[in-house]
Amino acid sequence: MDDNTLTRFQTAMAELIAAYPNISLRQETALLYVEKLQDLDIMDIEYAIDTQIKSNRHFPTIAELREDAFAYYRARMQQEKSIQLNSQMAQWQQEHLQEQAKAQAEELIDTQEIPTPEVNHGNSN
Repeated sequence: MDDNTLTRFQTAMAELIAAYPNISLRQETALLYVEKLQDLDIMDIEYAIDTQIKSNRHFPTIAELREDAFAYYRARMQQEKSIQLNSQMAQWQQEHLQEQAKAQAEELIDTQEIPTPEVNHGNSN
């Protein structure tokens, strides 16, 4: 973990411990939480801790935190994918509309009668 991530993790864990004042967390237990959660994105960990504080009457297990973190991760990935697909669809629509407009313009040009200039063959009247 980089320094910023470590600071955010420590802050989140401090909030978790503060939310359950009747618990005394041994150092070995705290280190185990760090070890078993460090592979997750800090944003997902923060979400999981916040969710557990709001919904769980008892201090959450590592498994409960991981479940919430994974649920949030999946939701974020799905949202990112949806945004990407919407962007690709908008780009495709724009390209399609441009092609359609070009085809319509060419069709209009093809159907218009263009007057041919009169050629003077040396006959002067």
